[in-house]
Amino acid sequence: MSRAFEVDWVGTKEEGPVFRAGREFGVSEAAELRERLTELGAHVPVRVDLTRTVDLSDHALAELLEWVVDRHRGPVAFVGLNAHHERMLRYLVPRAAQALPL
Repeated sequence: MSRAFEVDWVGTKEEGPVFRAGREFGVSEAAELRERLTELGAHVPVRVDLTRTVDLSDHALAELLEWVVDRHRGPVAFVGLNAHHERMLRYLVPRAAQALPL
């Protein structure tokens, strides 16, 4: 496993971990995040911070978001997305608005 994320447990366990992605986020990073979310279980809230990500795959991100909504069904919030990615995800995966910033 690549360990492409820094994981911080901030505050109480109820707030859940923050997965901070590195400079690149593509298919392999999305697959690793799916594995790690599965290990945690859907009952643990998670934040995925993409603030430092420069090379962000639209396709990998959209597929991950679909998996979160359709299969994982746990509370996952994506933060640090630029306006392009937020618009693109709202268009491609409209049912996933709860995982995106307001």
